[in-house]
Amino acid sequence: MKEAPKSAALRPILHDLEEKIDEKIAEACRVSPAHEETTAELEKLGDTLSFAAQAAKTAAQLRRRIREITILEHLQRRYGRGRPDGGTPDEVRF
Repeated sequence: MKEAPKSAALRPILHDLEEKIDEKIAEACRVSPAHEETTAELEKLGDTLSFAAQAAKTAAQLRRRIREITILEHLQRRYGRGRPDGGTPDEVRF
C-alpha cells in the first residue's frame, strides 16, 4: 500500500490552527468599545489578539511548509530518481 503524502498529515493541524484563529478573532470582535472595558478586559483582549497574531504567523509558516513538501513530493513522483543522500525515490526526508 502506498504511503499518504507527508503534506496530508499536516493539513488537519493547519485546519485546527485556522479554526483557533477564527475563534480568537471572533472573541476579540465581541468586546465593547475600549473606553467601556475594564483594565482586566483590555488585558484579556490584548492576550487574545496576541494569541491570534502568533497563531496566524504559525499558520502561514505551516502553509509554506506544506507547499514545499507538496512540491518535493510531486518532483519525486514525476522524476522518480534516486536521491544523492541514498534515500529511495518514494521517500521525503526533512
